[in-house]
Amino acid sequence: MNANNMNYGQVMAAFQRLCNKLGENTDTVFMRLIDSEPYMDEVVEKMIRSGYQPNRNHIKAKLIMGDNMFGIDDAIKCFSVYPLQTQLHKLSEIRTSKGRLIEEKELRKYKSTHILVAMFPVWPLKGLNQHDQSFFTTPESVKLFHHTNFPIQENDVGWYLIRKSPPEELFNKEWMYQVQRLPQGETVPKQHVVGYTIAGHFKTTGEALFQNKRVRCATDPLQSQGTRIVIGFDRGHGIFLTEIPDSTEACNLSVATMISQE
Repeated sequence: MNANNMNYGQVMAAFQRLCNKLGENTDTVFMRLIDSEPYMDEVVEKMIRSGYQPNRNHIKAKLIMGDNMFGIDDAIKCFSVYPLQTQLHKLSEIRTSKGRLIEEKELRKYKSTHILVAMFPVWPLKGLNQHDQSFFTTPESVKLFHHTNFPIQENDVGWYLIRKSPPEELFNKEWMYQVQRLPQGETVPKQHVVGYTIAGHFKTTGEALFQNKRVRCATDPLQSQGTRIVIGFDRGHGIFLTEIPDSTEACNLSVATMISQE
């Protein structure tokens, strides 16, 4: 919501409630907000974080996954997420969007090959390039980025294990071959999940996933029949998005995969 679009009466009513909550501390707090930029940053951060503090599950997952975890804190910082209490409750345990518990042994198994991602319903690629279209490699990429908007729905909220590098044996194959020979227990994520992961991981670590490679993503209603959205990320050139036929085979083309949510 943009402040310019909010009802003035609602804004003033909220401001009055805030002053009532502060009571006799109102003058002190607002003088500190006026005089101290760091204090204002601290207040704003706490408001945005919605009271979130990492719990034991999150801390343990971070110790296991290291830089291969894009957690709630990262989403708040990178995508300006304002987490709802219902979302924080759903993410309090390391469970998939379908409710399956991701156990510690599973995290340890995939700690080097996959990224553990806390998914929120936000515009995934916003954090990479909000204004500068030159970040995208082609005009088609710009068009797909702005016209499809890669929506993430509320029921997508959960934890995901996204493979960092495409399976080598699936390069230079057509779509049906790829989906029939996915690694055991893995499935193909939709493009918004892949875009969210690429953007978040790059913002937090500087590592470009799928560099100089292209990966097919799962079917989306926005696509034409018999095609897939393909996504890649070239450091120094940016996000590459296109739509290609399922029959296409190319030496730098594989498929994105993730551990099943079921």
